[in-house]
Amino acid sequence: MPAVRRSKRLQSLQSSTKGARQTRSTQSTAQTLRGPFDRPERKIARQQISKTQTYLNRPSTKVLSDPNHATPLFRIPRELLYLITTHLPPAGLACLTLTCKLALETLGIDIWAEFRGRARLLHGPEGSLCKLLARDLPGHEYCVRCETAHPPLRPPREHRVNKFTQSCFGSDATIDYWPQLEEGGYSIVWPHIQRAFEERLPGVVDSGTIELFDGELTVKAGSVNYTLRSSAHWIKRNLVLQQEYRLSSRQGVLQAVDVTSLPLRICAHHTTATTPPTPPSVRHHAAKPVPNSPLLTHAIATAFPSNLSKKLPKADFRDPAPSEATQMRTGAGDPEFIWRCRSCPTKFRVAHSPENGGELIVNAWYCFGSEIHRAVDYWKWFVRRDLASLGVKKRNSEFYAPSRSVPDFAIE
Repeated sequence: MPAVRRSKRLQSLQSSTKGARQTRSTQSTAQTLRGPFDRPERKIARQQISKTQTYLNRPSTKVLSDPNHATPLFRIPRELLYLITTHLPPAGLACLTLTCKLALETLGIDIWAEFRGRARLLHGPEGSLCKLLARDLPGHEYCVRCETAHPPLRPPREHRVNKFTQSCFGSDATIDYWPQLEEGGYSIVWPHIQRAFEERLPGVVDSGTIELFDGELTVKAGSVNYTLRSSAHWIKRNLVLQQEYRLSSRQGVLQAVDVTSLPLRICAHHTTATTPPTPPSVRHHAAKPVPNSPLLTHAIATAFPSNLSKKLPKADFRDPAPSEATQMRTGAGDPEFIWRCRSCPTKFRVAHSPENGGELIVNAWYCFGSEIHRAVDYWKWFVRRDLASLGVKKRNSEFYAPSRSVPDFAIE
């Protein structure tokens, strides 16, 4: 059969097609060899990371003069050292790299990737790097939830809410309606209450002051000097926290409007604030929030003389509940009357002293019960929760204050 002649045009098309195929094959091979998990690319990434980590960039003079070169561990050949470290668990090898700079330069930081992100969950709590490091940090506590070695829990007078508070203790982590400033503050988290029950002596009925909850601070809020004294006692087997608020004017005579405009908050359900409630953004079919209760504002206004409570602005409060209306009729102007919250075990007393330009004294008592399981329930009632993403059943604020069966408790 005679050979078939191809035209020059057909030959050029076939050669160009063959060249294109070879080019695509070469590109695909290059992409395969230089993918994101290929060793050359990882080396480049490590070099870029090491530029930002200055503890790996030591001058050669310091490297050669490092006294750790004389230790028996680093006098052996590196190949033998690498072989020995292969018998260490990942957490142990990571701890070895943190013993000195020479160990870090010799062994590298590749093992650190085992403890970042979700990879750290593969080792379990017993093989955690942070748990091993916590042994060498006196007083630090290992947190299983966030894999962090936290410093010792400070008392409420020194504790401040940070980025680890909610991630470690949960969304109901802290009672946050007391001042928390750099110059002073007061913050209670659930472990404080738990520690008080754990350290309680067996059979105790009444006790003196619990040192853990002692605190005193004075802050300047507008034209008012705000002083808060805190203490806690075991009263009739119940853990009772007491807060004493003393408010005085920095300019002239203290008036009721100076206190209500701070605003002042006693518990999660009673405040003098008049801000409108936040409507739910998820459950539109749920009941709409109602305005704030007038109970605390009424107690403060009636505690002042009539000539010092005339400038109170008209605020949009909701109608008082029957139990609140009874208290407003009975306790108006009585400095010894004990007001009660219908949504949490909180009692408070409001009195006005005319000395030194006038001073408002508010004493509040918070009961956490006599047993730890009662304290768990009461804690949820004390923590304020009012976010637009929460449903009505999960909210707990002055705008969502359901009537609960709150037990009575002694305050003295």
